[in-house]
Amino acid sequence: MQISTNQRLLTGFLQSYFGFEINAVVSNERRQQNAGTLNDKEDIGKRRKQGRKCLRSLAGNSFKHGMYQVNKIKFPHRSSSLSYSGTAVAAVFSPYRKIRGIGVDIELNRTMPEGAEKLLLSARETALMRHHSGLCGGELLRIWTVKEALLKSDPLNEKTGWLTAYELLKPYHRTGEAVLKKRKCGKQFRYISFKIGTGYLSFAVCL
Repeated sequence: MQISTNQRLLTGFLQSYFGFEINAVVSNERRQQNAGTLNDKEDIGKRRKQGRKCLRSLAGNSFKHGMYQVNKIKFPHRSSSLSYSGTAVAAVFSPYRKIRGIGVDIELNRTMPEGAEKLLLSARETALMRHHSGLCGGELLRIWTVKEALLKSDPLNEKTGWLTAYELLKPYHRTGEAVLKKRKCGKQFRYISFKIGTGYLSFAVCL
């Protein structure tokens, strides 16, 4: 599915799929002609500021009750997530109290290196992909964004290891469920991914 970056449409898709209130936006602030003079540290700082601004906008009235202080949050965070790719920033926020975590990942203008499937897929996932849709670069990029979003949605991701720890039950589908292979827990993971311009945008929740 090719998705527009229109905030209302994107939010509508997410709320329909996940079944609870969830708000998202993709912001792409073009660099000005003289912006090339920024060093890497300044550029990263500008992108982070842009991301926090997006979260503040999405959180809305949560700030009025002191529930959500965007400048103080640390990731992974139960209610919000950020992702950056070039000048693009993707942000997601949900006030829904019954989720354990939420994640987003955006990748634009990326080429997957040879052998990337070994860093992303389990043996089972590799076999399913070969059977259904193949291991082309576009599909691998999509799965990369899905697994990055899953990692960000996991509140204990520091104990998880690498992206292969998350196994997609049907990796050839752009929506679905995932499990943790090595860590037994009662968590459930769901995800959805969209084609966006020259790349992919994915969201995941931990229930």
